[in-house]
Amino acid sequence: MAPIVIYMLAEQVAIAMQHDIANTIYRLSTIKSGLQTNILQLAQMASSLDPNSPEAKSLEARRQHLATLEKKLDADINYYKHRLEIANNLKKWGEDGANKGISGH
Repeated sequence: MAPIVIYMLAEQVAIAMQHDIANTIYRLSTIKSGLQTNILQLAQMASSLDPNSPEAKSLEARRQHLATLEKKLDADINYYKHRLEIANNLKKWGEDGANKGISGH
């Protein structure tokens, strides 16, 4: 069993990681929400145009580009959610180890 200070430090590091990662997920989710709004607006604008017009094609190309960015954001959000799970596990490990060390078991 590691010294109690190791468990306590691991718990504190995990807490800091949780906050940083949660903030990152929040920022990415906010960006994604704005992106979804822009995608919807582009689709609505394009629907009022002749589908073969250069303007409609340009709007569709832009919408597709934004949809690609949205997929990238989804991948990034999933990556950070996985990192958050790791931080949660580290925090639990630190808490459990510190509690066992304090209780003397």
